[in-house]
Amino acid sequence: MDLDYKVMARTMRPQSFKEIVGQDKIKQTLMNAIAMKRLGHAYLFCGHHGTGKTTLARLFAKALNCDQPILGEPCNICSSCIEITGSHSLDVIEIDGASNRGIDDIRQINETVGFATKAGKYKIYLIDEVHMLTKEAFNALLKTLEDPPTKVKFFFATTEPHKMPATILSRCQCFHLEPHTSQDIVKHILFCANKLQVSVDESSANLIAQRASGSLRDALVLTDQLITFCENEITSEKAIDFLGLMPKETFFTFDEQTSKGNIKVALELANQVYSSGKNISYFLETLSEHFRQILYIKVYKENPKYLPVSDQDWKLYERSSSLYGYEQCLHIIDLILAAQVSLKTALSKRVALENLLIQITRSHLRVSLDEVLEHLEGLKKESPPLAQDLTLKSLSNTPIKSEIKKETPPSKPLSKKNITKPLSPPKEGAKKEKSRYDTVLQFAAVELEGSLKKEGN
Repeated sequence: MDLDYKVMARTMRPQSFKEIVGQDKIKQTLMNAIAMKRLGHAYLFCGHHGTGKTTLARLFAKALNCDQPILGEPCNICSSCIEITGSHSLDVIEIDGASNRGIDDIRQINETVGFATKAGKYKIYLIDEVHMLTKEAFNALLKTLEDPPTKVKFFFATTEPHKMPATILSRCQCFHLEPHTSQDIVKHILFCANKLQVSVDESSANLIAQRASGSLRDALVLTDQLITFCENEITSEKAIDFLGLMPKETFFTFDEQTSKGNIKVALELANQVYSSGKNISYFLETLSEHFRQILYIKVYKENPKYLPVSDQDWKLYERSSSLYGYEQCLHIIDLILAAQVSLKTALSKRVALENLLIQITRSHLRVSLDEVLEHLEGLKKESPPLAQDLTLKSLSNTPIKSEIKKETPPSKPLSKKNITKPLSPPKEGAKKEKSRYDTVLQFAAVELEGSLKKEGN
């Protein structure tokens, strides 16, 4: 049994700026600050979890105290770099803001901040999850942060910078780390797998990247679990089974069958998800990603670079996109987002899931506003002049009696008999085919009759 085993998120932690995935602007700024000796006294690293906030802070601290930095990069061979890498440097003090959040903890920093460094150039205080400090602790830190000793630097890391006082933020150089793209995560997973001599196919790496949602650490943790589950050979089938995902073919079949109004397929899919013990929240995430891909195809008419899809899946997505309209995709995504919120408080998650899938099926019967306008334009072009005038007047609820007199003045007073006579059903043997503007004329005639009755009274 190997007691020294460490998870991938720790063994694959970058030891130089060039090894960090993404965040190119931030890396370049920090390296230039070291090379140009334009160093601030306080830095704040904030952003989504798993994007490298603490890793960047540690690397920056290592580069600052390195004996022979190379263009802003730490050498990783001097005693200072080795101590910081091993987390036992006396000059780089890491503090957990969640467990050391009181005024007494900050007072201890203020009392020791003037002590000389052991061997490095700077004494660096790295406070993780700094937003957890109390209001009194922030106030106690404010004076020291505003005017610290020359050899003291403060590095802060947090996922919620909006919870920090503005007086603290204004005294820091803030760096907002962006979530990693799926492409970057996939490349890093394949790189780590190759380094560890583990077999991981690209489709499996894509599944892991989608589940990680921009967090590189989450992706490495999932990869570590899959390596153990799959015994060093990760395939897409095993990844789908382990992550509790539905095969993509299931969604493509769902698209094809529901386009025909087959509600039975929706109920069967809900039963399959529920009976197999799948995580319904993860299923809804996968379903929303499926329709998001279809929406992007409707918009771009091509394979978007930030939604990588294999050539085989692209043909299937392209076929499914032809079954949905643009407005319909937006409506379905709204339904899924609403279901994700309501699912947390639903008494029966199974009924909620069945209701969602049935609504998606019924969306094929939903008429969009664009289709209604297009239909009205067609009626306007095909109907005779009088029908056009009647249609417009009836829709706007304005009097139409005077307009009819100008166009076709009647030879005798208008009555119900005169109005409805042209609209009487055809005689037997005549064609029963009815054009679309006949319906419009009928509605207009009924409204005209009501108007005449009101004026007669």
